[in-house]
Amino acid sequence: MLIAASYSVADSLNAYRQTLSHFLLFYWIWAALTFPILILVRRLHRTPVPMWRIVPAHILAAFVTAALQVVCYVPLQLWRQGTWGTDPFSDALVNGLRRHVPGNLLLYAVIVAAWLVDDYRMRTRAALDRAKLDALRTQLRPHFLFNTLQVASSLMHTDVNAAENVLEQLGDFLRLVLRQNDREFVPLSEELMLLDKYVDIMKARFRDRLTVHLDVAPSTISVDVPVLLLQPLVENAITHGVGERASGGNVWVRVESIENALRIRIDDDGCGVPDGAAEGIGLSNTRTRLQTLYPAAPRLTVARRAGGGTSVTIELPRAGSQNEAEGVPQGFISARTKSA
Repeated sequence: MLIAASYSVADSLNAYRQTLSHFLLFYWIWAALTFPILILVRRLHRTPVPMWRIVPAHILAAFVTAALQVVCYVPLQLWRQGTWGTDPFSDALVNGLRRHVPGNLLLYAVIVAAWLVDDYRMRTRAALDRAKLDALRTQLRPHFLFNTLQVASSLMHTDVNAAENVLEQLGDFLRLVLRQNDREFVPLSEELMLLDKYVDIMKARFRDRLTVHLDVAPSTISVDVPVLLLQPLVENAITHGVGERASGGNVWVRVESIENALRIRIDDDGCGVPDGAAEGIGLSNTRTRLQTLYPAAPRLTVARRAGGGTSVTIELPRAGSQNEAEGVPQGFISARTKSA
C-alpha cells in the first residue's frame, strides 16, 4: 500500500486503487512462488551438495523464477485492465520481462538470503544447546565416578570382595554409557539398566541400610527419556536423603503414564529438604537439561514428602511406542524391591 501510495500521491483515488491492485497482483504471484523456492533452497543446503553445483542451480532457478513470475503476471494484468485480446501479448510480455526480471532476480536473492540467515540462526542455537547439554553430561559423569571410587576406596581395607564388585559394576555402567553413542534420548528400558548398575554399587556401600523400590508401568518401558535422567536423581535421594541417617531408609522410583505425558517420581524417607538449601550438581544439572530439552514449561518439581523425606517429580511429553520392551529384565516391570 505504501508503494502504491508513493506512485499515486498526486493522483486521484481511482488511480490509487489501480496502482494498489497492480502491486497486489504482482506480489501475490511472488507469494505463490515463494514456497517452491524455499523447498528448493532447503534441499540444496540441507543435503551434501558441492558448492560448484549449488551456485549454478541458484542462478538457473533465479532466472526461471523471475521469468515465470512475469509470464504469470502479464496475462492477468492485461485481463485486469480489460485489454486482453486488444494489446499484442508478445509485446506486453517482452516489455514485462525487460521491466521486471532484474527486480525479480533481486527478490529471489532476498528470499534465499532470508532463509539462509534464519537457518544459520537455528543451527547456531541448536549447536549451542547441544554443547550445553554435552557440558552438563560431562559434568555428571566425573561426579558419579568420583563418588563411586570413594565407595570402592572405603571398602578396600574392610571388604576386598565388595570393593572388587563395586569396580566390576562401575565397568558395566561405563560400558552401557559408552554404548549409548552420545544419544540424547534412550528408551526407558536402557535408563533402568543404568539405574540397576548404580543400585548394585550402592548395595556394597549401604548393605541392609537402604531399600530401593521400583514401580514401573509396563507401557512405559519403551518410551524415550533423556539419557542419565534417573541415576543422578536416585543418587541425590540416597546420598542426601537416606545416606545421612544412621538407620538408613527407602527410595521409591515410580514411572507411570498420565494422558500424553510420562510421570517419574522419586521419593525418599530421609531428612527432607532444608529450607533455602541450594540444589546439588545432580538436581541442578537435571533441571537445566530438562529446561533445554523441553523449553515449553518447567518439568521438574521438588517438594517435601508427606511423612518425611523428599519427593522429586518429573513430567515429560510422551514419545515412543507403548509396546512392552523386549529383553528388559522382568524385575523392572511392575513392582520391584531391591535391598542395598
